[in-house]
Amino acid sequence: MLAALLVLNLAACGKQQSGDTAGSTDAADGSEQVYVPEFIELEGGEGIDWNRVCFVGDDLYYMSYNWDMETKILLSMTLNRYTVLEGTTAGTAVFSLPEYTNMTDWTIGGDGSLYAVLAAWSWNETVGTSSTAYMLAKYDAQGNELFINDITDLLDSNSNGIAVDGEGRVYVLDPSSNSSIWLFDAEGNHAGRVDLSSGMGGCFKSFCRGADGRICAAVTANDGNGSSTVLCAIDFEKRQLESICSDFPSAEAFCQNAEGGFVLHDGISVYGYDMDSRKEKLFDWLDCAVTGACVIGIGALSNGCIVAAFQDLQSYDSGLVMINKVPADQVVPKQEIVLGMMGNSVDMDAAVARFNKRNDSYHVTVRDYIDHADLSDTAASDALTRLNLDIVSDNCPDIISLNRIQVQKLAAKGVFEDLAPYLERSGVDGSDLLENIIEAYTIDGKLICIPDSFLIRTTVGSAALVGEESGWTLEELIALADAHPVTELFDRMSKEGILKYCLAYNMDSFVDWETGSCYFDTDAFKRLLQFVSWFPDVDNHTGEEEKITTPERIVNGEVLLYPVQIGEFDVIQLYEAMFNGPVTCIGYPNPGGGSVSTLSAYGTYAIASKSNVKEGAWAFLESYLTRENTSGRVGFPNRNSELERMAAETVYVEYVLDENGKPMLDEQGNPMVKPQSTSHGTEFGDWTYEYRVPTQEEVDMVLEQIKAAKLSAESNEPIMTIIGEEAAAFFQGQKSVDQVADAVQRRASIYVSENS
Repeated sequence: MLAALLVLNLAACGKQQSGDTAGSTDAADGSEQVYVPEFIELEGGEGIDWNRVCFVGDDLYYMSYNWDMETKILLSMTLNRYTVLEGTTAGTAVFSLPEYTNMTDWTIGGDGSLYAVLAAWSWNETVGTSSTAYMLAKYDAQGNELFINDITDLLDSNSNGIAVDGEGRVYVLDPSSNSSIWLFDAEGNHAGRVDLSSGMGGCFKSFCRGADGRICAAVTANDGNGSSTVLCAIDFEKRQLESICSDFPSAEAFCQNAEGGFVLHDGISVYGYDMDSRKEKLFDWLDCAVTGACVIGIGALSNGCIVAAFQDLQSYDSGLVMINKVPADQVVPKQEIVLGMMGNSVDMDAAVARFNKRNDSYHVTVRDYIDHADLSDTAASDALTRLNLDIVSDNCPDIISLNRIQVQKLAAKGVFEDLAPYLERSGVDGSDLLENIIEAYTIDGKLICIPDSFLIRTTVGSAALVGEESGWTLEELIALADAHPVTELFDRMSKEGILKYCLAYNMDSFVDWETGSCYFDTDAFKRLLQFVSWFPDVDNHTGEEEKITTPERIVNGEVLLYPVQIGEFDVIQLYEAMFNGPVTCIGYPNPGGGSVSTLSAYGTYAIASKSNVKEGAWAFLESYLTRENTSGRVGFPNRNSELERMAAETVYVEYVLDENGKPMLDEQGNPMVKPQSTSHGTEFGDWTYEYRVPTQEEVDMVLEQIKAAKLSAESNEPIMTIIGEEAAAFFQGQKSVDQVADAVQRRASIYVSENS
């Protein structure tokens, strides 16, 4: 029955269209086997506590909560045991903790006993402060209390690591340092401490109870030449670590399998590991329709299956997944869609997992070009080079993340598919999308991308200084600096930073790509170089000056302008408080002097024009753009309807009402405003600000910036490099401004003529 179910409903994990199988293995008879997920819903529903689960052999232990829905008081907790291979659930024990007491961490012993760290809060009415006491408790399999010992003198915050060995001895991570473990004997008495930092500068990562009953710990070690992960056994009697493996893979969690090796996962992939063959990648979580970052615990069953509990807050999906190896010919194949990215995101991982779980025809494989093990300075540029090489080759991904790539240049080469026809016949309401964002990603008549969300980047200044209208020219920027020679234009901005800011939307003043002409030998460019020379080579604020935040310096009148990133409607009031009056989003200087704030788009994905699965690629993008849970979204939504609702909710005022439904009044006789669920304060050094409900005018100012915003300009790095190299001689007094302008003009003209 299980085999038939797998064939009908499940996808082969990592099955490649070419015939290669990610995470595939060969059976004894030489046939190919693949990893296939089976999803299991646990009893307990919404009452399950997904913050902590525990695997013991073939059993999964988890807590479910019973709440009084009217009073929101926790009535009891039930410890459940799910026997995975039998598919049965049993509530083993019910706990009713005293009021103001919480079980902060727990684990299960080999005999089914529960060991827990409890936190109890108390309030001192006289002093007006609260205190927390911590206890180590043990309960038998039926929930009877065996001991409860006070360990407050050892813990100063909630525990986030507890283990019990085969003899019932307890190991509790010290949360204050994360580099030591408190030891307790089988009766819960304090028995010493293990220092993880001794000899290795270690920091705890995770626990595992081995088949021999000993407790193993993965510890991050630092020998001065870099960090590595060491697998250690904890010697209880000697109070020290015994190194088992000095180059253990870095993992979020690990467990021992039936063969004595280990199964571990790093949030992206799952690996097998033993001392002989070492590390072997088994499969990627996303290929099994699971978001790796949402995996809570992992276990290895006696029949060789891998099992994991997960809670995906993006897709509202939670439960148990059992990963089994089955013959490849018993699994219905799906067409593969390759998604090329520069670094993964939880939001996109959730979308991939959800699509792979639900779609019967297509399977998305994520190709992350970032090598997360490469910590070198060139790691990001190397990854971008690999992506660009793949884009122009036969190894091009079907869907391409536009993060960090030169969109305009690639679009001009016809790399991207026109999404307009797909949009017209899809479930995405094209009329609801923001017009200026769609226009920004329509290049040469082709809609190459439909961003999911965006932030606004602009420059804020006092309206009394920069005027009340958005937009200005480079000459006006320089004039403002001339008029305030003692005050910094921007906080701690270097020559390189101000040069990029000034040229972001002024490069067209000096380069005409259509004619291939350059104008760097003009008075305007020379004036720009002289202006930039006033700024420091690097951030020259040191010592105590570094501790003073930019908002504090603005409040003190030491800084004139503030480059900001806007992703919420209530933020204008913060800037008005900083500048002590009305502000203007002046934007970036540009030749026309018009309002120029920029869009930083997120969720930007294009379909490659050379893809062979365009319909499947669009099916995935459509599922992403129409997803129900958008909690992982960054900034403002690319939907007029959602944007309007968000703006209306921001200015909505709700009053505190009395028993008669009338507004209650404060000491000044004004109606008391009920704090919004999103109300918050912010702190910048010694300066703090408490947010209020914004005014409609403040929200309208943000809406105006959204409607006028343009796509961030793509910097022409070769020309910027030429300017930087030649200008250095002027800044250092080695050449005159005329000599540098001529040199830039000569070199830039050659480059532009060759690339026009």
